Amino acid sequence: IFYDRDNHNFCYISGLTVKGMNRIGDAEGDQWSWNTVNDFGEGGLELLDVVNSFFSGGQSLAIMNNPVTSDKWIYNITAPNSGAPVKNGRYLVDKSVATDFDNATGYIMTVNHGYMIYAAGSSIYGYNFRKEPQVCEELMTFDAPVTCLTADYYTDDRSKDAFMLATYDDSRDRSGVVYKFSVLDNPDKMEVTEINRWDEGFLKVKSMCYKK
Repeated sequence: IFYDRDNHNFCYISGLTVKGMNRIGDAEGDQWSWNTVNDFGEGGLELLDVVNSFFSGGQSLAIMNNPVTSDKWIYNITAPNSGAPVKNGRYLVDKSVATDFDNATGYIMTVNHGYMIYAAGSSIYGYNFRKEPQVCEELMTFDAPVTCLTADYYTDDRSKDAFMLATYDDSRDRSGVVYKFSVLDNPDKMEVTEINRWDEGFLKVKSMCYKK
């Protein structure tokens, strides 16, 4: 699934060419539209980030922004191996609950219960955006701002809901630190445990990828 930033519409690409881009159509009675202009008027929504995961058959999150109101929305979508994409839900971010969500530098989704973990400033937060009312709690605070947050879907630690995180203190050169954590999540709470730490004078880490 892709997002057409010009037309503000979710789409798919046939044959992996932009010329083969096709808008995804809505079914009668759908609560929300693949075309965000239909729900939010001219301009639609802006795509901020995307989170892929192993949760519930491979659900993904599209983090969206309303440029008129600055509201943030979480679109929960599954792209199956065959058949049409599935609308799992759409959630308005309650900013009175989700601390500093507007300044988030990264997002992941846990495998076991599909919670969001996001980084903002020097902290990471656990966010149950599906619960009514929504719940968000600070999971950990670091001694420098978080510059990168990414889930581990590739190594043997993926079963532990592992993720990687980097921090950097702009007041000190080569102050980058990289961490690896596991997540314990249940219906009532989340806990993070440090697996490893590399404090080796890195430059500022903005993204990570894995190679086996």
